[in-house]
Amino acid sequence: MSINLGPALLKKLATMTLRARYAAEGSIAGLHQSPLKGSSLEFSQHRPYSYGDELKHLDWKVYGRTNKFYVKQFREETNIRGYCLIDRSNSMGYSSGAGRSGQSGLSDLSDKVSKLEYASYLSAAISYLMIKQGDSVGMLTFGGDIDDYIPPRNFKAHLQFILQKLDNLKPAGKTDFKKVFKSAGKQIKKRGLFIIFSDLLEEPQTVIKALKYFPYMKNDVIVFHILDKEEIELSSGGTIEYKDMETGRKILTRPDIIRPDYRRRFKDYLEELETGLRAHTIDYHLVTTDTALDNAISGFMAKRKKLIS
Repeated sequence: MSINLGPALLKKLATMTLRARYAAEGSIAGLHQSPLKGSSLEFSQHRPYSYGDELKHLDWKVYGRTNKFYVKQFREETNIRGYCLIDRSNSMGYSSGAGRSGQSGLSDLSDKVSKLEYASYLSAAISYLMIKQGDSVGMLTFGGDIDDYIPPRNFKAHLQFILQKLDNLKPAGKTDFKKVFKSAGKQIKKRGLFIIFSDLLEEPQTVIKALKYFPYMKNDVIVFHILDKEEIELSSGGTIEYKDMETGRKILTRPDIIRPDYRRRFKDYLEELETGLRAHTIDYHLVTTDTALDNAISGFMAKRKKLIS
C-alpha cells in the first residue's frame, strides 16, 4: 500500500478546518482559543478564509483590494498538538471484500481494503489537514502495547515521515485497551487533540473506562470507530467457519440462522459504546470501510462544526 490522497481529496481538505473543543496550549499563531485569559486581542496577521471560520473576522478592506477572503488573526489564537492513535491489532487486518461505489480518495486500493488500510488513509487525511492549518500532529500505533510513537511536529517533511510510517503498518497483536491507553497517558504529557482509529472490538465498558481519563485531563478526544460492513450485518450465506483473528478461536455456523440475534446484540453494543463515550465528552464517529473517504471526512466535519459551534 502507498498512501496517496489524490488531488480531488486534497482540494476538498483545503476548504476544511478542524477546530479544538478545548483551549489550546500551543506557542504559534493558529486556529484555536488560548487558555491564557490575559492575552492581548491585538491584531496579529491575516490568513486565508477556511470553511467554518466566523464571518465577523473577515477583513473586508483586504477583500476590496485583492478580491480574496482573508481572516483577521489575533494574538489570543494559538496552535494545538494532535495525536493520531492507530490500532494495528490483528483484527484490524480484516476485510470482507465488500464492494464500494464512488470511492473518492481510495482509488488505488482494491475492494478488499482492510480496516487498518482505511484507518491509515483517514489518519493521513487528518494529519494533512492539521499541518495545513498550522497545527502540529504526531502518531502513536499500538497492537498488544504501544509499538511506535512519533512526537507532534508542524512542517511538511514531518507529514511525509508519517505517511511513510503508515505505508509500512501491518496488523499484529491482541489489543489491551486498558494497558495501551494507560501507557499513552504516561508517554504523552502535553494536552492536545487525541484522534483514535480502532475497531474497538472489546466490551464497551472496558473501552469507556480506558478512554475517559483523556477528556478528564482536558484533552479533546475523537474516536473513529472503523468497522467492515459485514461485521455489522452478517449478510453472508451458507455454512461458514469464522476465526477470531486475535485469539485463533474458530466457530462453524450458519449466518442466516444466527443473523437476527447477532444484529440485535451488535446494535446494543454500538449504542452502549456511543452513549458511554459521549457521556465523557468523547466525540464518537462510526464509519465503515465501504464509505468513500471524502464522504467520511465531510460527514465528520459537519458534525464537528455543530458540536463546537
